[in-house]
Amino acid sequence: EETTVQNPAEEAVRIPLLKRAIFTILGILILATGVSAVTIANLGTATVSTVPFVLNYLGLGTIGMLEMGINLVTLVIQLILLKGRMKPLVILVQVLLAVGIGVGIDAIMPVLQTLLGTSYLSHLVMLFFGIVMTGLGISFMVQSQMMMPLDALVDLLARINGKSFGFVKTIFDVGLTAITCVI
Repeated sequence: EETTVQNPAEEAVRIPLLKRAIFTILGILILATGVSAVTIANLGTATVSTVPFVLNYLGLGTIGMLEMGINLVTLVIQLILLKGRMKPLVILVQVLLAVGIGVGIDAIMPVLQTLLGTSYLSHLVMLFFGIVMTGLGISFMVQSQMMMPLDALVDLLARINGKSFGFVKTIFDVGLTAITCVI
């Protein structure tokens, strides 16, 4: 008998819809603010943003659109791994999350750029602000029991392989860093 692995994104349907929607929207906006702030601080970036960062540097798109693209690719990989057994609503939600983070980053980054000074201290302050906002955004996403498609893929891979989320996330992050180095 075949063992089925449930996609974690499908488990979120048990939370009241309005609460989940509010926390998800706030989470996306706050997370986009955090990613934008960390990136424009120019003192490093999150592992999930390394590929978009370098592709943006090469002029292949905005960081937000490239983040959206990576999330959509990871959604396609989920569909392949689940052999298409993903509820249409879950697919729609993950597409909306990917689009939301991409559009959010591209809308917020120019605003934050105007607030960034030229001193090293202002860059450190922006980095700290970005780290706090990223953590807060992730907290809101956890409260809404929603995962960005990339994290949902990591969770799915962990479940399939019987490994912890942290272990698979570390391997995934190393892979993204390697891809960035190759690019």
